[in-house]
Amino acid sequence: MDTHALCSMVLKATVDSRIYFDTSTTALAIFPGGGKKEASDTRFTEVDWRKFSKKVWVAGTRGDPFYDEEEIRLLLARQQRVPPSLTLQIYAEHSLNQMRWVSNMLCADKTVSTLILSTAEYHLPRCILTFVKTWQREGDARKIRLAAIATSNPRLLNRPNEDETSQTREQEVKRIEVYQIKGDVATANEFMHFIHHKD
Repeated sequence: MDTHALCSMVLKATVDSRIYFDTSTTALAIFPGGGKKEASDTRFTEVDWRKFSKKVWVAGTRGDPFYDEEEIRLLLARQQRVPPSLTLQIYAEHSLNQMRWVSNMLCADKTVSTLILSTAEYHLPRCILTFVKTWQREGDARKIRLAAIATSNPRLLNRPNEDETSQTREQEVKRIEVYQIKGDVATANEFMHFIHHKD
């Protein structure tokens, strides 16, 4: 299976999935991404956590932008969306570091059986495949149901251009292939094994 087909399969199995969300057993992990802070703010305002989970985990960035807990609470409060449980990673060097943090959060909270990953649409396939690989390598043995929510790409919000969007997606496809060789991103077989895994 080529990488483009893998990305389509990943999105169909997660973004297009029809999972019933029990908010008491679901965690929503948000990945703000880099770029200008005012654009990345959309990560917190586009997704209404109340529909999905009482637990919101915000992965760290490299400081571009940097968010502290007060800023995130203010962003969520604008739409009366401060979750009962909000946990921040603050700093993460790269996607693999983010997924290790999410995996550690899952291992520490055995009540969570469904994980929702939320980030820009172009980044979702690599985000999901990196989590799957990390969980298979470092997680516990329990079954985790996986879903995903796509948000706007902050880098393209102020200058939407189909060619640029396609270029960004192609860059992600190449990154997936590079990181698969390094062993940091799941292959098609590993993803299918994860989706069909049973306790």
